[in-house]
Amino acid sequence: PRYARQTVNRRGGVANSFQLNGVLVQRHNQRYIEKLSLKSMSNINSHRELFGRDALMIPCVGKRASIDWKDLTADIMDDERHLASLRNMNVAIVNGEKSGGLCCIDVDDEEFGKVLLEKNPFLRDTTQTKGRRNCNYWVRFIDIYPSLYNLKFGGKEVGEFRSTGGYSVIAGEHPEGGPYTIPNKVFPIELPFEQ
Repeated sequence: PRYARQTVNRRGGVANSFQLNGVLVQRHNQRYIEKLSLKSMSNINSHRELFGRDALMIPCVGKRASIDWKDLTADIMDDERHLASLRNMNVAIVNGEKSGGLCCIDVDDEEFGKVLLEKNPFLRDTTQTKGRRNCNYWVRFIDIYPSLYNLKFGGKEVGEFRSTGGYSVIAGEHPEGGPYTIPNKVFPIELPFEQ
């Protein structure tokens, strides 16, 4: 890798190590890490195909962005260094304006989720991502849509409408354990917000 360097081990011998996302990795793990990096890059490419080439993706540690993303545009997705920063990290999509109107409805309550699908059956036909207990429905709005806001149902907060100003993790490991998944791998539907 680009950051390879030599270190001296306790017995006086030379051992190779390298930096990967700021972590020192010993040489005996290098082949595993290289395979993992190739698989990660393949996953990033498939996410770009699914969510659209104009979707701005950022690296995260858990649910927290690991870079300052507010001044970024989707143009950075053509930068190899930025793409490399997504490897072996959780990956999020910046919602709304920065990703061509790509928004998501974050559902944290099962009862609300049933009512939402009952009243908006078209959501069954769009991209769905899932964390530990929630589900996100992805929609690309082709006109004006509201900014980020909390969703309430039955007097309690049940999720979020994520648009400009927010981001949603789509890949990696959830902080409470288990992977983020994409149970419905179809392209996000496009529609006006009025629908």
